[in-house]
Formats: sequence, structure tokens, C-alpha cells
Amino acid sequence: MVVYLAEQERRELRASVACDEAAIAHATGFAWINRLEEAALLRRHASSENSKYALLRLTDEGRLRMGALLAELDGEWF
Repeated sequence: MVVYLAEQERRELRASVACDEAAIAHATGFAWINRLEEAALLRRHASSENSKYALLRLTDEGRLRMGALLAELDGEWF
């Protein structure tokens, strides 16, 4: 969800910041990032400003699935 929101706000999101924003331990967050990347829903790439940082972006499929999930929840949670 935090990657989706960051993209909507047109900001780049480091993996560690995504964990912090989701209020989860980094070990847990990186495990989920790995799983989402393996499922081709998320991808990591090196920052152009500092190559030691991994930036996160949803794949087209990941973006479609998040949009569908939010559409399904619309009105139920918001």
C-alpha cells in the first residue's frame, strides 16, 4: 500500500522508508518485498542519487491489482 501511495504522490520510495511508513520491522518488510518481487508485483532498482539505496516501484500488474483492491474496498473502509 505505501508503494502505491508513494507512486500516487509521485515520490520515490526507499525500501527502508516503506517499512517505516508501514510501521513494520525491516526484516518483515524486506521479506514481503522479496515475496512481492518474486510474484512480479513489485520491483527494486538502485537510486540514481545513491546506488546503495533500493527504490521500490509497482509493476504494471502490481498497480492493476492494487487499483482493483481499492475499488473493491471503496465505500467499505473509507
